[in-house]
Amino acid sequence: MGRQRGGEVVTFDVSHDAADPDATGHPDGGPAPGRTGRAVRAVERWRRAGRRQRRTALGIAAVAVLVLTGGAVAAGALADHVETDRLRTAPGGVLSLDGALTEVWHADVDGLATVLPDGGLAVVRGADLVALEVATGAERWRTTLDDRLECGPRPRLGSGVEWTIPVGTVTCVHGSDGARAVTVLDADGDVVGRRDLDDDRYGGPLRAVAPAAHGGLLVAEHDSDLPAQVTFASRRQVFAELLRPGLEPGSTQVRLEDALTGERRQTLDLAALSDVVVSDCYDLGADGRSGDAVPGPGGRAVLDLGVLLGTPSMVAFDGCAVDGGATYDGVPLGYATDRSTWPDDPVRQPAPGDRFVVPQGSGTIVQTDDGTPVLELPDLRVEVPATDGSSGSGQVAVGTDRVVALADDGAQRWEAAMDDPQVLVRTADVVVAGGWNLLAAYDPDDGSERWSLAPDAGPRRYVLSATTDGERMTGVLLEFPATGPATFSLFTIDLRTGREVAPRVPLGDGRLGETGQLVAVDGHLLVPEFADREAMTAGPGSAVVGLTVLAPEGV
Repeated sequence: MGRQRGGEVVTFDVSHDAADPDATGHPDGGPAPGRTGRAVRAVERWRRAGRRQRRTALGIAAVAVLVLTGGAVAAGALADHVETDRLRTAPGGVLSLDGALTEVWHADVDGLATVLPDGGLAVVRGADLVALEVATGAERWRTTLDDRLECGPRPRLGSGVEWTIPVGTVTCVHGSDGARAVTVLDADGDVVGRRDLDDDRYGGPLRAVAPAAHGGLLVAEHDSDLPAQVTFASRRQVFAELLRPGLEPGSTQVRLEDALTGERRQTLDLAALSDVVVSDCYDLGADGRSGDAVPGPGGRAVLDLGVLLGTPSMVAFDGCAVDGGATYDGVPLGYATDRSTWPDDPVRQPAPGDRFVVPQGSGTIVQTDDGTPVLELPDLRVEVPATDGSSGSGQVAVGTDRVVALADDGAQRWEAAMDDPQVLVRTADVVVAGGWNLLAAYDPDDGSERWSLAPDAGPRRYVLSATTDGERMTGVLLEFPATGPATFSLFTIDLRTGREVAPRVPLGDGRLGETGQLVAVDGHLLVPEFADREAMTAGPGSAVVGLTVLAPEGV
């Protein structure tokens, strides 16, 4: 293994209504044996925090002291500093969207790894794990491991909170079949340890491994009689082979291990999905990867029993026949057993304030990190939108045809009608939601409409995701014209008026690939590019092959 350091590397009509290592020896600063309770968890969070997060907390205290002692000018400067750090750590929060967005840097990558402390981003390039500065794209360090490199814990593109969780250790799985290994590194790229993975225990088509947080390794073992790959002479044979009566997907077990010792940390509790069809357990594309296509002559179907997810906040298995997730402390995170009501990723995710939003039937539960339910909504999905960190108390949720604001105790504050909505942005001043051919802003207290954008004619439109700096919102606009393919673009609007305030940025031209997801990392706007431009089908296992950071000109 080698090591290097340093280096460079919507046309709308607008209508207005008014983690560092610590003394405990845990590489992620985890709790020492025998230490429990809220006070200890607070200490551990302080130890895991990067330098910037610690400065934010100290800055808030300093502002209060300076104001009380008459240091108004210095307090104002510190307040600006605290505001900047608040945006850096807010899910979907960007430092500034004031102006035309231009490229700051671009990187071709072979995979996304994880977020590092103090504005770092770890990516895979060939056999190397590379740490980049998010602000500039400059290389921090590079560690050479092996081919077929996969590192994590990888934050999911649909979870803004996970991109605000920097990690103190990176776990990487690498090597060819029969010679796989796992390596754990610290946030500076130094190798903590390495273990060879016995092929009899970790290899073969019915086993899978994935990196996880805190030096963990996720392992799935399937007991199935399904063939690993089937080649078809015709489309008709797809149904003859995979839909014949009596064919079953089998069973799956998932465990979380210590990556270096192999010691079992927990076994994931999985629940069976309803209405399972064996063909759901295969990628049916002719290239063995495109799950929506039915192979023609000479096509092949490749067994795909599910995706292991080791994220900064949780472990999960997104399977064709079973589903389950848990925190790293082993607290269950619900079961999305009816996928018809949970079509999108992520079905479970962390929320601000040490909360988790987890599935329950067609609704959701908001629970604390120890599993205590604080809100149960049988017919609504709680949203975790982009924010500038000022969104306050309560929750926002959606049904199939409405947006609902709720108090902490579940009492309804207001609701607004909308077709197939999602909540995109939430601040102390406004809630922005989007549905088909409609984007609207509401007063967070009483739900009165601030503004709405709706096309009189033209293509069908939907806003897929968004980021915010508290005053503006940048979103991904998907448009379906009457003829031709769908198009993607970035647009920026003023949150007070709904008016566009910057030129649109086309996606799919040049280095900016089509994407449905925007990501905010350490206050910077990151645009991912997927392999084969999988913008419409990108899920938790989709390969990221390019990263571009955009910022307003002159910022």
